[in-house]
Amino acid sequence: ADAVVVAAGGSSYPNAGTTGDAWPWLRSLGHSVVKVRAALAPLYLRTDHHDPELSGVAVGECVLRARGLDAGGKRKGLARWHGDLLFTHQGVSGPCALGVSREVAEAMERGEVEGFVDFLPALTPEALEAGLLEWQKEHPKRKVGTLIEEFVPARLTPKVAGAAGIDPQETVWGMSAK
Repeated sequence: ADAVVVAAGGSSYPNAGTTGDAWPWLRSLGHSVVKVRAALAPLYLRTDHHDPELSGVAVGECVLRARGLDAGGKRKGLARWHGDLLFTHQGVSGPCALGVSREVAEAMERGEVEGFVDFLPALTPEALEAGLLEWQKEHPKRKVGTLIEEFVPARLTPKVAGAAGIDPQETVWGMSAK
C-alpha cells in the first residue's frame, strides 16, 4: 500500500484502555506518528486559579473564551464557545470547555492560556447597566449578593463579586459604579 493509517486510540482515558501504548511501537517500526493533543476534553485549571468548592456548579447559556499565543507568538483570542459550563474538582467541563479544548491544548504548547466566562452573553454592556440601575432603584436595601444571584448560581456569587471588586454584603443602594 502507498499509505497506511493505524487508528490505535488515544491516551485520554486509561481506565478504558486508551493508554497510548501503540505509539512507541509504531515509531519503532518506522511509522510517523502525528502529535496527539487533547480535544473534546475538560480543561484543568492551575490550582491557584481554581476553587474545588465550586465543583458541581453548572452555568447554562454562557460564553467561554480562551486567549493565548497564536502560532506567530502574538496574544489573541483563540476560541469561543456558547453553551453550558460545569465546574469540576479540577477545572471546567461541559460543552463550552469541550468546544475550546483543542485550541487550548495547541496554544498551551506556546505558553499560558487564559479563560474568560461571560455569564450574560445576550446582554450588551449598556443593557446590563440599564438593568442594574433599574434593579437598584426597585430594591435599594437588598444586598449586592442577592443581585448577583439573579444571574449566576449562588455558589459563584463570592467569586463574581470579588472579580468585580464588590462586597456581596454591601447594599445595592450603597454600591457605586466600578
